[in-house]
Amino acid sequence: MCSRDKGRAPLIRLVIATATRWEFAAIRRAVPSPTRTRSWLRIRGVESWTPSLHVLVIQTGIGTANAKVACRAIVETGSWDLLISSGFAGALVPAKIGDLVIPLHVLTCSQAGDSGTACPAGSPHPFFEAAALQTAQELGQNVVQGPLLTVPHMVWQAVEKRALANQTGGVAVDMESAAISQVAQERNIPFVAVRSVSDTWTEDLPLDLNVFRESCWGWLKGAGLVGTHPQMWRGFSRLKDQMRCASSTLTAFFSAFLRRVS
Repeated sequence: MCSRDKGRAPLIRLVIATATRWEFAAIRRAVPSPTRTRSWLRIRGVESWTPSLHVLVIQTGIGTANAKVACRAIVETGSWDLLISSGFAGALVPAKIGDLVIPLHVLTCSQAGDSGTACPAGSPHPFFEAAALQTAQELGQNVVQGPLLTVPHMVWQAVEKRALANQTGGVAVDMESAAISQVAQERNIPFVAVRSVSDTWTEDLPLDLNVFRESCWGWLKGAGLVGTHPQMWRGFSRLKDQMRCASSTLTAFFSAFLRRVS
């Protein structure tokens, strides 16, 4: 941990990396005031300083490539005590919307047919891992533990979720944590992942959301599909409600977690 410099330097400095504006907003609400907005190239961030804590929340963009580039850029800006991967996750095992995923380790898988292989984690830090679990327990939040699987695409069908669970033993899936873990490993920074379940293992998403990421025309194509298929609207409304629930869990967790570690 960082030491104080004449009582003014922060005791703990941590980065919380999120992918989307929904995830970023959820954690931003938990950051102690006052805050200031920061930006590095295309990396959006918000920063908070207290006498004992320096928090930087960033929005990296979706996927391992974006997460790796953004986190490498940020860790070069100073000495950090903890790098956290946070946001939403899809459940691969029975779990409720809003349950927390605090994984024991991270796996990476290039496609559904691959077997998951362990991804090197950042330097283990028992204090932060214990602090996360204790925070969730005190808040009465359900925690899913086990391997967190990072894949290069959005897993939108229940059949693929079941296949990934069977092949890898993963309990949840995201698109960034393995890359963030790798950056932490490179810089010998402790790493923790804290995710919230936004879709269950038995449900399909209303649309293959990968279409929005296919090219510069992806958003137009996706919007056209949604606009011409009204039956999808109910599914998107359900997904929006589930994301709100997952966001609330993250806000509550980080409000308490940041108080605990400061």
